[in-house]
Amino acid sequence: MQFVDLTVEPGPAYQSELSRTLASSEAIVREELLTWRMSRGMVLNQLSFVHGDPDVYVDALAEGSEIVQHEIRLVDDDRFYVYLQEANAHERPSWWTAFLEHDLIHVPPVVVEDLEAKWDDGTRAQYLIRPREGEDGAGEIAGAACLIVDRETQTATPGIWLRKRFWGRGYSGERAAALIELAFDRLDLDLVAIPVEDGNEKSRSAVEGYVERFGGGYDGVIRNATVRPDGRIVDRHRYTITREQYGRGEDSSSRPG
Repeated sequence: MQFVDLTVEPGPAYQSELSRTLASSEAIVREELLTWRMSRGMVLNQLSFVHGDPDVYVDALAEGSEIVQHEIRLVDDDRFYVYLQEANAHERPSWWTAFLEHDLIHVPPVVVEDLEAKWDDGTRAQYLIRPREGEDGAGEIAGAACLIVDRETQTATPGIWLRKRFWGRGYSGERAAALIELAFDRLDLDLVAIPVEDGNEKSRSAVEGYVERFGGGYDGVIRNATVRPDGRIVDRHRYTITREQYGRGEDSSSRPG
């Protein structure tokens, strides 16, 4: 058996509305198609690994008339998995025929970082955020939350990503309270650190609210803290809560123990 490393770049005539939108966006750095299959009615089912801005991808999905359903799972702030079903694939028959009428097996690239392995070794926990029953959008995926654990420094870093239509509902603070409790009461860590990108004043305001509530404070700004998908080098503000501060915070009287 022989293997061929094949790269295919379809022209605009063979691209879906979603593909054309994403191709024109600088916020999506790279998308790897991990696996795909065609189901009845020429509906395309595919799983991809994306490096870029999840908000831009979700907006493109919302505008894609051919999208039947989709789900996003975050790896971190700018890497995520996308499962989607795309209808109207029959409108590009020659494109799919090139694959379906030959004995080709798609071998996906090896993804080194595996969320399940990180869960098992206790270095990362990932959760979906869904509105409660009775709330607008109940049952939908509103976003995702994670807790990254560094055992060497005894530090937990919570993260969150929300679709824009679910902003302003208090999910950030509710998620923060649950993850901070997890970090101190269940994982027995010493510190929770929350980074906020410079210029994101809404996030800073939200973070300052729950950090103060749990007795924490502002450490300062870290220059050139990270590189965004579009190549920008950005600064980050750092907020922290220590175990001792958590025990003395405003919410301590309502916690068990």
